[in-house]
Amino acid sequence: EIPTSGNGVISMLQDVTEERMRQKQLQQAQKMEAIGQLTGGVAHDFNNLLAVITGNLELLKEEVGEPVLDLKEILEFIDSALEAVNHGAALTSSMLAYARKAQLAPTVLDINKTVRDTERWVRRTIKSNIEIETTLQDGVWPIRVDKSSLESALVNLIVNARDAMVSGGKLTIETANVSCDASSPQSLLDTLARGRYVMVTITDTGCGMAPELLEEIYEPFFTTKAVGRGTGLGLSMVEGFVRQSGGTIRVCSEEGKGTSFVLYFGAQPTDAIERAVVQSQTVASSSRNTDSARARILLVEDKDDVRLVLERTLVGAGYDVTTANSGDMGFAIFEADPSFDLILTDIVMPGVLQGLDFAKKCRLVRPKTPIVFLSGYSPEATNQGMSSDDIRLMKPVSRSTLLDTVKSCLET
Repeated sequence: EIPTSGNGVISMLQDVTEERMRQKQLQQAQKMEAIGQLTGGVAHDFNNLLAVITGNLELLKEEVGEPVLDLKEILEFIDSALEAVNHGAALTSSMLAYARKAQLAPTVLDINKTVRDTERWVRRTIKSNIEIETTLQDGVWPIRVDKSSLESALVNLIVNARDAMVSGGKLTIETANVSCDASSPQSLLDTLARGRYVMVTITDTGCGMAPELLEEIYEPFFTTKAVGRGTGLGLSMVEGFVRQSGGTIRVCSEEGKGTSFVLYFGAQPTDAIERAVVQSQTVASSSRNTDSARARILLVEDKDDVRLVLERTLVGAGYDVTTANSGDMGFAIFEADPSFDLILTDIVMPGVLQGLDFAKKCRLVRPKTPIVFLSGYSPEATNQGMSSDDIRLMKPVSRSTLLDTVKSCLET
């Protein structure tokens, strides 16, 4: 409304319905494009992993009929399939890290060893026209980070470097001890406190990136790859992990010449790894001396194939296992006989009692019973509703992780 010099006003009305509809449609289109990019990238990565698993299992299946391989070759097939499963689990873990704050489990480690192990596995995916060079500083300081997340970050950066060198080139991985002090660039001082850091650099001689792209590379769903060739979350997850670990990440790139990513992690005292090894050996020695009487475990899992694998693993390790396919059935068993030494239960199951509800009812009968939760990802798979003493294992669970966890709970 605009006042006039007279006694009235002039009213102006504008219908913005169509404009709002266009904005809504644009937002929806952008959302669907992002989801399409994400699902295409995840499907691409998982299909590669499933191809490895399927191929190796089919080769092993043929061995049952007409054996032609020696034991070493058979074990290589098994190891390859297990590696693919582990990297599939790491991929889902990375997705969860993007969806919410990652639950990191930092440990003191030697970054040179992690780089060597990761490079050894990823090398199999690098074409022969790409030269790989590692320059790892001797006496590199220990760092304290989540090992799985560090491996995932390195794989992301190495694969990106590989994809940037379609016609071949050189991939360089370097580590070095650095200090952040008054002589450091201001851009580094703006993101890091003064002190000692370990730097890992991944450089390629690929296509490089334009300056305007560098401002967007950490944005979720941003990718320069073709549809179905990446999730658009890799670099955003790498940056999130590095910053959550108290470090920082920097990038330098020039079109036609290549790209360098530099990760900084806070250094630990030089004897930190030795102290961690001694502590681990002490715990292992203590475990070996513990009475290993045949413990009774109640296993509650609704998926028949998963339950069977878990049961065979536990029985093979010498445990007395009773199984149930739902929380309702599990509680009926426990209520009739609450003398089990440990309960291993899925979280999401059919029936009235989900995993957390089942655990609460069991604790009303016998409060001190140790409980280990198994979970894929779901809204229920959080720590809410769980005791501080409870442990949650994310599926798929390796045999060693399962048995180590069960043994630790029984010895507590």
